[in-house]
Amino acid sequence: MQTWMRRAALVGAGFLFMIGCGADGASGGDTTTPGGGDGTGGDRDPGASSPGGPGSNDDPSNADTATELTGVWSVSGKDARGAYQGQAEVRSAGGKLQFIRSIRYDAVKVEDGRALHWTVTGEAKGDPKSELALEVVLDNRGFIAKRGDVEHKLADAPIAVGGKVVLESGKGKASYNGAAIAGNEVWQKRTANGAEPIFAVSRTISTGHAPPSALTKQAFWSTYTSFRALPAVAPYVTRPEFDAAVHGHIVDTTDFAFYRANPDAIRVVSRSIDAISTQEALARANAYRKTLAEKATGFDHEIEAEFIEPTTGMLLDAAPAGQPKEVHFSAALWTGIYMASQVYRFEVTGDAKAKANAMKALDGILKLQEVTGNWKVFARAIRPQTGNTGGGWHAGAGALSNLEWLEGGNNDMMKGLYIAYVLGHRLLCLSGSDPLCARIRTNARHLADDVNVDRGSDELDSAWLTAVVTSDVLTKAQYQAKAEVAWTASKVVITNNTTLYEQGTADWSGLNLGFVGNVFHMLLADRYNVGGDAKAAFKGVIADVSTNLKKQRLPLWNLLGAAYSGQPPDKAAADDVLWRLREMPFPKPVHHVDHRINPDFCMSPYPALPWKNDWTTTDRTQALRSVPLFEEALDTFRFRTEMRYAGDIAARPPAPEYLIAYWFGRKHGLIPATE
Repeated sequence: MQTWMRRAALVGAGFLFMIGCGADGASGGDTTTPGGGDGTGGDRDPGASSPGGPGSNDDPSNADTATELTGVWSVSGKDARGAYQGQAEVRSAGGKLQFIRSIRYDAVKVEDGRALHWTVTGEAKGDPKSELALEVVLDNRGFIAKRGDVEHKLADAPIAVGGKVVLESGKGKASYNGAAIAGNEVWQKRTANGAEPIFAVSRTISTGHAPPSALTKQAFWSTYTSFRALPAVAPYVTRPEFDAAVHGHIVDTTDFAFYRANPDAIRVVSRSIDAISTQEALARANAYRKTLAEKATGFDHEIEAEFIEPTTGMLLDAAPAGQPKEVHFSAALWTGIYMASQVYRFEVTGDAKAKANAMKALDGILKLQEVTGNWKVFARAIRPQTGNTGGGWHAGAGALSNLEWLEGGNNDMMKGLYIAYVLGHRLLCLSGSDPLCARIRTNARHLADDVNVDRGSDELDSAWLTAVVTSDVLTKAQYQAKAEVAWTASKVVITNNTTLYEQGTADWSGLNLGFVGNVFHMLLADRYNVGGDAKAAFKGVIADVSTNLKKQRLPLWNLLGAAYSGQPPDKAAADDVLWRLREMPFPKPVHHVDHRINPDFCMSPYPALPWKNDWTTTDRTQALRSVPLFEEALDTFRFRTEMRYAGDIAARPPAPEYLIAYWFGRKHGLIPATE
């Protein structure tokens, strides 16, 4: 839906929106933007020695002469899984004794052959000069609900584990007596506590907007009475954070440095070790263990090898193991986005493979128009001939009869054609004359003359594109004139109806299309500044939207704003881009996510896409807070979807969203090559 239509509908409903940033109604205040630390809490590799410090009662040789149990200890022990090494710490915190144990099993391998680490935290009680009772609570209610025969539920009770450690001859003798933790171990070579504990969780909430005013809240509460009464929402209405109605984003940087230093490890934290807890740890490990550049290389190679249909160059969708991959339903858009990523990759690296990828995808995009036999219609996707037409699929025309095409080319899909043509022209036609250039010029002209999707600013965009890519002087003048007329007619609408985020609600799909469209417009404006002010106007649009969205953890818009808005650099937004990309696991995980099993989860009091007014018949529930990408069920383009809290991903999808963000950021100097 067009932004101006959404705004009119919301204003017509009597809403008064207040935009700003402020305290989170649940957490008690806005947190700092991620990026200020690695989230490890000073963690060291289990088994490493811990240096003594002021107050240490150990001699320089680390002899076992300790007279108290507070401090950091080297640990060795054995349980039913096998022998392990690591560290234990007892330290004073808030008037109590905090207990931390972090171990690595000598020979246990899990999840693709990774070394198994296990960290638990709790309390120690008693006399630190003789004996301490150790109390640990394991809570298995994370974000994966089911894996094979293992299932975690909200009703599952946390598991209390008891143990003790006795000081004997300068060493600690520890034992545990719970079903989840059992075994005996020796603590030795004590050193003093450091400034930070050996492990700490770094999980914070960043607020997405200011608390609603009384008037705004009253209007929303009245409008969404029936939504709050839905069975899926009703259990949350008594929660204080639900009533506060402040949406936000959970940022979890825990173990970032650990996984960079231990890329072949899996660390389970404060959970029992089972098939689900190791899978949850695997998702985090696969996000944090590789640099952004390494993940880009991995995703690039993955798409090249698995997700490009070799005949057509179309992006393929995920498929369960053993089943063939089908062309993506929205291949026109996503293939165009992938093609754009490869152009930026080539411009940054000079890699011939990237250029070949871009050209193959561009050829497929051009065929979306050529395959139908009717220049008024373009395809949503194409595939090699199967003989199974129907369901919107048609046999290709003329020389492309070996292909089949899917109907439904529309304004959204046209964004893929636009970005592919303007970047294809820059890649191939400005300093040469590749055969693809003539097809770009012909097809662009047909978009301007023949296609009418009756939405958006396509009359401007298609004429403007043709004026830029054509090499004929008379044709260029003809379409410049058309673009000038269209710009005059559409300028006011474009500049006064930017994309909105309001109180946790946005057209998430439209935000992705807006990113692609604004990149396209800025690329055109670099070649021909229609009206003499189009570049300035679109810079203003980008600045407006980027300001509105900068707290919503949307890396594409933060990158777009930094590249094109002309505003001073926003360090918080730039840092969040890096953390959002760090959160993306490589490869994307295949798992069943349901955050409702976590007692900290809360539903939003407002439906997603409220302008559809169908929340009583269609599931429009959304989370009050978004979660890190490694805790999500990731589809093909996660940066554009709503604040989902559940999903069952049975097959690994490609990652064009990561590649366009990474290579766009590299092209514009916004992502360091060393990240």
